[in-house]
Amino acid sequence: MRITPGAERILLILALITVVSALLVNPILRVNAESTSEYQRYVHNFTDSGPLGNWTYVEKPFFSVFLTDSQIPIGQNWSIVCPLQASHEYHAYCYGRWISNSSTNKTDYDVYIYDPNGTLEGYHTASAGQYEHLGTGMNEPFFTPKYTGNYTFTISNDARESSRADQATFMIIENVEPNAWHECQIEGKDDNGLPQYQTSWAYEFVTESPQVEVQIKVPLSLDMYEARLFLMANNASANYTTLDGLPLALESGLYGNKTGNIGGYNTDSQGYQGAAFANCDKFGQDMLIRFNSTAGKSLYHLVFIGEKGTGNISFLVKTSFDQGLSPVENPDRVFPEEGANITYVSSITDLINATLQFSIDHWQTNFTKMMNVLDDNRTCKTTIPPQQQESHVLYRVEATDVLGEILTANGSYRVAPTERTYLDKPMFPVFFNESQIAIGREWSVICSLEENHSYHTYCYGEWVNTGSNPITNYDMYLYDPTGQMVGYHTPSAGLPPHLGTTIGEPFFVPQQTGNYTFVISNNPFASKSAQQATFMIIEDAECNVWHQRYLDGMNSQSLPTLNTSWAYEFMTNSPLTDVYVKVPETLDMYEARLYLMTDPRSKNQTLLNDVPLAWELGLYGNKTKADPVVGGYSLDSKEYRGNAYASCEFYGENMHLNFTSPTNQTTLYHLVLIGEVGNGIVQFLIKTEFNNTHLTPNTVPGRVYPGANTTVAYTADMAELDSAVLKYSIDNWASMNTTNMSLSNGTCTGVIPGQEAGTTVHYIVIANDTLENTLTVNGIYTVKYSSTLNFTSIQDNARPGEEITFKGTLTPAIKDMLVTIYFVSANETNVTACFTFEDGTFSGSFKPETVGAWVVYASFNGSATVYDSQTSMMTLRVEETMFSKYSLYIFGGIGAVTAVGIVIYIRKSKA
Repeated sequence: MRITPGAERILLILALITVVSALLVNPILRVNAESTSEYQRYVHNFTDSGPLGNWTYVEKPFFSVFLTDSQIPIGQNWSIVCPLQASHEYHAYCYGRWISNSSTNKTDYDVYIYDPNGTLEGYHTASAGQYEHLGTGMNEPFFTPKYTGNYTFTISNDARESSRADQATFMIIENVEPNAWHECQIEGKDDNGLPQYQTSWAYEFVTESPQVEVQIKVPLSLDMYEARLFLMANNASANYTTLDGLPLALESGLYGNKTGNIGGYNTDSQGYQGAAFANCDKFGQDMLIRFNSTAGKSLYHLVFIGEKGTGNISFLVKTSFDQGLSPVENPDRVFPEEGANITYVSSITDLINATLQFSIDHWQTNFTKMMNVLDDNRTCKTTIPPQQQESHVLYRVEATDVLGEILTANGSYRVAPTERTYLDKPMFPVFFNESQIAIGREWSVICSLEENHSYHTYCYGEWVNTGSNPITNYDMYLYDPTGQMVGYHTPSAGLPPHLGTTIGEPFFVPQQTGNYTFVISNNPFASKSAQQATFMIIEDAECNVWHQRYLDGMNSQSLPTLNTSWAYEFMTNSPLTDVYVKVPETLDMYEARLYLMTDPRSKNQTLLNDVPLAWELGLYGNKTKADPVVGGYSLDSKEYRGNAYASCEFYGENMHLNFTSPTNQTTLYHLVLIGEVGNGIVQFLIKTEFNNTHLTPNTVPGRVYPGANTTVAYTADMAELDSAVLKYSIDNWASMNTTNMSLSNGTCTGVIPGQEAGTTVHYIVIANDTLENTLTVNGIYTVKYSSTLNFTSIQDNARPGEEITFKGTLTPAIKDMLVTIYFVSANETNVTACFTFEDGTFSGSFKPETVGAWVVYASFNGSATVYDSQTSMMTLRVEETMFSKYSLYIFGGIGAVTAVGIVIYIRKSKA
């Protein structure tokens, strides 16, 4: 067959297109993994294709993408598209030779993540040469997609920061949590022995356990080819790298290469089988992989490969071999009518079932109850029925977890005696008569407390004896609303127990709201008697901060309800105390009362942890006859009103009461609030600090120019501001203007309108803070034009004694303005005064006598309408002429030559 020249050219062109197209289809894959059928089947590269341009499509999220040198030129992108499942966790990272700590010649790859709808879901733009964090959030190491579908990871070579385009590897793989069961769909190969989409699948996991066990449950419909475990990073290896606390796989290991037992990762049935593996001989055969490594955080890849059939495998990566049960607020003590709620949580693994056995006769007999496993699959819970008082209940729990392990735990609690006192409100004393708490017996005081509030709790009375022969020893134990012991206080006989949260804290601060039980026990080993005692608990209110309390008025029979009255204590060493009470419009208050509960001058005042204790008799309404009166504490509207009080005449009327103590020593007070009609939240402030708050300048006028509005801002240094006004005058307070200031974060800001040049503005800021302080500050400024002063003619060198002249200009041009020119050397300063002409020019002259460097500058001191200004500093060098400098040597040389000439002439004449 004959080929014409035209046809020959066409065939040549087609051949070239075929060769070039083959190169463009896969121009970058030059690593070992590319030869596998799995990789070639499911990783596709495209150049100049579609909206993405240059991109790689990874059909399954467990293949790495190799990006060669110069594959992403500076200012260009490469995108990687991969299907992800919503709410699954993926470990995505980009590293390689481009990572560098060098200060120059760096590659800067930024990564942008787009969801299936094309919406930007995240971006990661670390500095050049630094790893990109690809987690969902700043503190999350994994990326968790919001949607199921194709996600796009665009790697951009930052044109602004990058100077190179070095090699990189992008990797994404699903992370699975150890010690939990997971599912994966697997299908065998097709009739031609080729892998299908679900034939192989891979995951990663991270663990610090040196021991790893993988359990795989295979359905009867599936025959597995293999399960493989690849060690991809270990902290004992030389190239160990972490990002956000997670190890990164050995890069070469992602492409089938090995370093020792690390790497070799592949998903091909004919490839390396990993550091450990297991296979099947038949359908439905389960598999088990065991592997031991060195301790430390390690990264593994887990690969599943199917042979025949299809089905969902279940797999568990077990890394915990010491799992157990932990108690959750199990009681140490309950009352006879109460059941005991017993709860345990598995610290590591999920639970399948749990049972509880309990006994009240030291296991001679026992009872069994099934426990409920809650929705979190980690918590089991049940209730032991009420038991007789003073019973000692022993129990044990057995739970089976998802790993098939039996987890056990043991516990016990006591059923309390029936003797107890309930306090509906924490503000009443409890009086214990002599012999009421017999030796070896106990009494419980139960009171409802609010979490994170501070309570002053103490027990004292006749039993307190700091002498050499105390006879009563009361110990105290504290239980929270769940019955757990949260404190105990067992001092020696005769010493009052410290009832703070910790040894150094005077107050008890509950961690939850509910009924707390204070058990007072008469120690059978150290006590010889059962003397009188008083137990007191009351909330301590911090001074100089606002508090609030809901109050009710009295009911229709004029009787108080639970919230009609409320009381607090506080202590202060300030002689002056002010109490402010803000009453809502929905409430008419009956009274606010202030009771002095200690007298620091009295020899009988008692301190515990440096906090005064109330005069005991005063807690029961008794008063001293001294002035001022101590005690008389009462919440009854018809009883003693205290050392100071205030009342309301109508709804919403605020109240203010004050008291002056005769001493500046630490004193204890009780504050009582009593409602009359209605209800609402009362706010109150106990003020004991005065004249210690100030306004500090934030923005104050400097140079203010004609017509310019002037901002004035000050910040309170102690408390937030309630209100502030700005008053100003332009006629020395003959008249004034007032404007409200805006408030933000403790700062008040106001604006004074622009004024004419020459105007002097006086202003004052008056602010009220939330602590009922009035703060004031004054200021003054004058409005003027700006000015500039420049040299227009300068001389940079001169001879000693030579007159030099400096000329300049003042802007704005004003006649007869004084300008001072300074000539300064190391040892001399000369000042020349001159005045401006109508055009603003000036000049000044000076004859320097000193050789060396001089600094020259001019200064204008301003006027009533113009601000001062100054020129920049100029340098003048004063030097002698060459003749003057070397005249001595010149004349000396001439003299020497003349003398030599005369000598020669005389000698010749004689000859």
